[in-house]
Amino acid sequence: MELGKQKKRRKQRKRKHQRKKPKASSTATAAAAAAVGAPQLPAEIWCSTYKSLLAWHQAQVRSVCGRQMEQAEAESWSEREDEDDDEEVEEEELEEQQLFADTDEVEEVDEEYLKFLEITLRHQEELKRTRAAAAAAAAVAET
Repeated sequence: MELGKQKKRRKQRKRKHQRKKPKASSTATAAAAAAVGAPQLPAEIWCSTYKSLLAWHQAQVRSVCGRQMEQAEAESWSEREDEDDDEEVEEEELEEQQLFADTDEVEEVDEEYLKFLEITLRHQEELKRTRAAAAAAAAVAET
C-alpha cells in the first residue's frame, strides 16, 4: 500500500511541475532554434553530438593507427637493413675463413693464458658456492 502512495505522490509532483512551466509553442521554439543554427529537438541534439563524437573518435583512430603503421614500416625497413648487414658480415667472415684456411699456419696457444682462464673459472665457481651457502644460511636464520 505504501508503494502505491509513493507512486501517486510522484505523479502529483510531476503534474504540478509541468503546470508551472509555461508551454511555448513548438513553432516558436523551432524558429528560434533555426535562427541560432542549433538543432531543434533533443533527438537532433543527441544525433549531432553522436556524429561529432564519432568523427572525433575516427580521427583519433586514424592518428594512432597512422603512427603504428609508420612504426611498423620503420621496423620492417630496419629489419631489412639488418638482414643486409648480416649477409655482408657473413660474406666477410667466409672470406676471412678462406684466407686463413689457405695459410696452413697453426697459431700457438698461450699456455699461461689458458691457466689464467682455468683459475678464473674456478674462482667464479667458488664465489657462486659461497654466495649460495650464505643465502641458504640467511634463509635458515629467518625461519
